Amino acid sequence: MIDLSKIKQSQKNMLTAIAVIIGIVVAVLLFMQRSKTVILQIEVVDNYGQPVVNKSIVIENLEKDPLIKDTDNEGFVTIPAKITQKEKQFIIKVSTRDFSQYTQEFKIFKEPSFQSIKVRLGIETVILRVSIIPNNARYKLYDSTDRKVDEGIGRGTSTIPPNSTYKLNVFDPNKKYDDKDTTIIVGEQNIQIRLELLQIEQIELTPEEEEGGAIEDVRVVKDPVKIVMVDLKININPSTGSWKLQDSHSYNLKDDGQGDKTIKIEKGRKYAIIGRSTERGY
Repeated sequence: MIDLSKIKQSQKNMLTAIAVIIGIVVAVLLFMQRSKTVILQIEVVDNYGQPVVNKSIVIENLEKDPLIKDTDNEGFVTIPAKITQKEKQFIIKVSTRDFSQYTQEFKIFKEPSFQSIKVRLGIETVILRVSIIPNNARYKLYDSTDRKVDEGIGRGTSTIPPNSTYKLNVFDPNKKYDDKDTTIIVGEQNIQIRLELLQIEQIELTPEEEEGGAIEDVRVVKDPVKIVMVDLKININPSTGSWKLQDSHSYNLKDDGQGDKTIKIEKGRKYAIIGRSTERGY
């Protein structure tokens, strides 16, 4: 005698298994759509600017497990990284005979598809984060002697000596936006620069205007939006505590420091401040 209840239960179990498999497949497809592979190039140099070759470096927080990679004969390590968020923080650790236990935190972004960072051993450095709109615009960073320090597309991170003056040259290779040069004074804190190029508009001539003679390369540049800066006074208790100021929309680091400080911020923009203390009771 055929037990219909067992057949129905078997069919139910099969449908449940199929639903689970479909759910897993859909989740994997959604994850693949959200993630993007970015090529990250890491350059390691010593305090004289010479490449540190054939040396193992440890990369943490970029993947589930720490990565151990060796620099090539020119001091470079190039790896693919899957990024699912707008940006991701990771840590690089290097140990050499002259510089032991070097540790530095960096950021990688979802755009552009190729990004590079430089690890400088043996000298004090700060991090300059550059964000350009449009994100296909190129930038070049020069020091006070007009020596090119770094270059990139859209977004990038540069490790540079503090207490120096730099020039940032930003341009659009497609000539749809106006070029821009900016002087940056870097102190002892990490700094973030966000620049938006002004779009160049082409004026279209009517047939009547064309009959009167051709006018070549007539361009009008949009008026820049005036940005008002205001003072933000930070008082932290205890005074030994550290803090970080982030943009509430993009979560980009605006500034960080320790103790009380007054900084300039953009009026009308929302920020989030995070305080930390190593003292007990706080």
